[in-house]
Formats: sequence, C-alpha cells, structure tokens
Amino acid sequence: MITEAPKQLPENVTMSCYACENEPATHVCRYKLGELSIQVCLCEQCMQMDTRQLLKNTIGIQEVTHPLVDSYLAGKDPVALAS
Repeated sequence: MITEAPKQLPENVTMSCYACENEPATHVCRYKLGELSIQVCLCEQCMQMDTRQLLKNTIGIQEVTHPLVDSYLAGKDPVALAS
C-alpha cells in the first residue's frame, strides 16, 4: 500500500495538510493501489490516520475492487490469499 516511507517536507515549503486542511503539512506520503499512485502531503496527526479511512474519507476512493488490495486494507495477508 505505502510505496515508500513518508518523507519530511523541507521547512521552506508551506502548505496545508491535504486531509484536515487546518494544520501545516509536514510529510509527503505516497500510496499505490494496483496501478493507481497517490501522493498527498499530510500533517503529523493525519499521517497516523488509518489507511482505509484516509482513502475513503479524504482522497475519495469509496471502493477498492482489486482483491489483493482489499484484503490488505482489511488486515488479511494478501500473499496467503493469492496462493
């Protein structure tokens, strides 16, 4: 799901958090859902948000149709399900 570790934004970059829009963004986070890549800038608090909640409520992805990704979001082992 997360393609790489979140990276801290440089101090000279000032932008609002994509999720809450109240706090300044501190990190850039990259996610991958199948072939869809998503990049968002988040504050410290929103970085701790559950991935499913972030995707559904903030980014607007209501349904994940890829079974391995859906299993990952549900907390199941997608490797075991694929075999």
